[in-house]
Amino acid sequence: MTLCHACSKEIPDNAIHCPECGAPQAAKFISPAKTPVSKQVLEPLPEGIQGWCWGGLLLNAIWAIRFRVWLGLLALIPIVGFGISFWLGFKGRELAWRKGNWANIEEFNKSQRRWSIAGVVVLIAAVVINLLIGFSTGEHRKPSPSDEVVAGLNLSVPPIETESAAPVVHVHDENTLANVDKEGVDLLETRYGHLTTNEHAQLILNGRLVKPAIQANSSLSIKESYRIGDDHIVLIENTGGSACPALFNFVVVRASGAQSYPTFGTCSDIYQAERRADSVVVTMQGQGNESHQYIFTNGVLKDNGKQIQPRSVREFSAEAVIDDPDGYTNVRAQASGQSSIIGRVESGTSFQTHPQNSDWWKVQIGGNRIGFIHRSRIVLMQQRF
Repeated sequence: MTLCHACSKEIPDNAIHCPECGAPQAAKFISPAKTPVSKQVLEPLPEGIQGWCWGGLLLNAIWAIRFRVWLGLLALIPIVGFGISFWLGFKGRELAWRKGNWANIEEFNKSQRRWSIAGVVVLIAAVVINLLIGFSTGEHRKPSPSDEVVAGLNLSVPPIETESAAPVVHVHDENTLANVDKEGVDLLETRYGHLTTNEHAQLILNGRLVKPAIQANSSLSIKESYRIGDDHIVLIENTGGSACPALFNFVVVRASGAQSYPTFGTCSDIYQAERRADSVVVTMQGQGNESHQYIFTNGVLKDNGKQIQPRSVREFSAEAVIDDPDGYTNVRAQASGQSSIIGRVESGTSFQTHPQNSDWWKVQIGGNRIGFIHRSRIVLMQQRF
């Protein structure tokens, strides 16, 4: 408030006349600094300026420094930089036009065209370099064997085996417990030559059949090999039908050739093998969960202490009974369910048979009659080797 110069009454500061006496008041000086300033209005962009800025997108931070768009330096920050790069691509031409002193639109467009070409060249070069690096590091080279002696230790780098190379089982030089689940192999290197199988599932040493021949029902696999003296003691698995998964043979490879020994096993393909002094011991479970320990020493094979004879002597060496919900099982003349019935075995009646590599087992029933019973109906009671 101020005072009227005529009547001395209080009047507003900006009053032109006194509201009491009507006397005119002196004009007030208004400072220019107090005059409201309107917001700056950007001039519209000329035609031909707007568009996608490839230089800002592809060269982001470098482009931002050249055109003093300092916010563009955020493109150097991971994750955030991805969004900033696209922002520069979208708004770059407008920002460059407003930040620079361009003589005309043609000069501006030439500058941005050069930046776009540079960005594309850098992109193509980066892609080519990455492809070359990927191809060079992706190549698989087969390393050559190398030996390095360090402090008296021979550190050998074994060659990498390709898929086409035949697997080889290695000789056990010490007492070694076999892995019961490992796969058999088709080739064994011995000091006397190559022990392998042919396309007919026959065991071959240096191209000659191993005798006595092992009759494979499905296939033969070399499972273990032990070096005892000058001999190689080899464990062969003979895989059979669904009723009897596997039986086994020992084969001895020596300077004079190879010889197979009697078939043994409980039809189980789960076993443990180890060397004990000059013997090889194979342990597996039988039909009634009894344990069988097969010991091979100097050409003699024993099952739980009883010697196993060749097959001609061992035929019908096991006692068995049937397991059939009908209480009896038919005995067929041939190994087929379509063959004629020559007799039947009642529950509780024992008969003689032996482990065989087929679904139909040869049996001997009362009166020395020979026939066949399906393996699924047979329960072995005891081995009588």
